[in-house]
Amino acid sequence: MTTNPPDHISPEAIMLRYEALLEQTRDLITIMDLKGYYVAASKTVKEVFGLDDATLTHHSYRDRVPPEELPKAEAVYARLIAGEDVPTYERIFLRHDGTTFVGEVNVTLIRDKAGKPYEILSLIRDVTERKRIESQLLERQVLDVQLQKEQELNRMRADLLVKVNHEFRTPLAVINTYISLIERHFERLTPERRREYLTNVRNNIHRVTDMLDDLYVIYQTQSGAQKQKETFELVKVIEDVVLQLRSTVGREHHIIFDVMGDIPIFMGYERLIWHMAYNVLVNAVHYSPKGTQVTVMLTHHNQALMLRVADKGVGIAEDDIQRVVEPFFRGNNVLELDGTGLGLSVVHEAVRAHEGLLTIDSALNSGTTITIHLPTQ
Repeated sequence: MTTNPPDHISPEAIMLRYEALLEQTRDLITIMDLKGYYVAASKTVKEVFGLDDATLTHHSYRDRVPPEELPKAEAVYARLIAGEDVPTYERIFLRHDGTTFVGEVNVTLIRDKAGKPYEILSLIRDVTERKRIESQLLERQVLDVQLQKEQELNRMRADLLVKVNHEFRTPLAVINTYISLIERHFERLTPERRREYLTNVRNNIHRVTDMLDDLYVIYQTQSGAQKQKETFELVKVIEDVVLQLRSTVGREHHIIFDVMGDIPIFMGYERLIWHMAYNVLVNAVHYSPKGTQVTVMLTHHNQALMLRVADKGVGIAEDDIQRVVEPFFRGNNVLELDGTGLGLSVVHEAVRAHEGLLTIDSALNSGTTITIHLPTQ
């Protein structure tokens, strides 16, 4: 800012203009010397800071800054004196009664015709009320987001309860039917038919148990009810799952497990990782023909563990890939096959709990590859 009044306006008239401006404005306007002491100030400055014409020039901007704000004020002053353009900024000011307010500050050097600075002009606008309103709006936005999340969670819970009710009714009805048949016709049933009925009862009990286990895992991860993370050997967890499947549901498949390179000790939720691996492998076995190969690979790269499971099964339709992680969702191509639609939901929640990444590559009748990245840092 350079002072250069027109020749036809006297210095006295210029001063009267400035004085009128300083008296009428509600902003806090000050003119300071290069040491930061007040030379002139608006009426509002005197009211807020408790100054008058006799005491004004004995005070500097430092007297109206709380101690914790002084380093910030001194830094701005140093930049200004060094000739830098200081953008509008905010800081705390101290009123004469000890209370504080938030001020939006514009500050610049006043220069003479030769460009030499000789005073400092500061304009301070009290934005305390604006900041309070902004804070309230922000809090309201946060509450609105929380409310939306809660409403969405409640909707998901309601949908889940409906699906759980539907999915549990079928196996329970089957169990009830076969038990009734056994009770009513036990003597007339051949041993083979009794074993058939009991096998069906047992299979449906297993189905209900598996659904309960999977739902419990989903609940634990979504509610944050897991225990503290612990260190464990991920290789041993995957090996345990592979060995279990080789001797049970996967005994008619060729399950290959390859470990590439050194696998570091992992920090995470061991039981959750077990369920994650188990569900990925069970799906690979369940939805691929007997005698086909299921490949499991574990490696460590770029500060992440990568688990990849590939099968040669029925695959997933492109339109269904985004939805297969939803509880109880099943693709149209597997509706005739046994399953609960919970397996990949468990996988998704387990990966999310470890802040990992789940990728599904699949095509109908061409198999599926599940890739899981788990960060180690």
